[in-house]
Amino acid sequence: MKVIDVSGPIYTGMRSYADYYPDFKLSAVEFEFGGDKYSVDVFEGMHAQTAIYLESPGRYLEENPYTINDIPIEKLYMVDTYHYVM
Repeated sequence: MKVIDVSGPIYTGMRSYADYYPDFKLSAVEFEFGGDKYSVDVFEGMHAQTAIYLESPGRYLEENPYTINDIPIEKLYMVDTYHYVM
């Protein structure tokens, strides 16, 4: 099986789908427990449409109804993206 990871880095200020969603902030909390030191990442403001959102013309154009499922995943890797808010 061939697996292609289309995720990207997680960082404070990464793009969000719309202005009405909270800004994403990445931080860490460090603490000691039982004599050992631990660190936990905190993903504040992360939601389902943080950083990546794919859409095809099928949502808007009846004459061209292809969907994301019709696009080979290999064509979605390392391509320029655009942020468009209606």
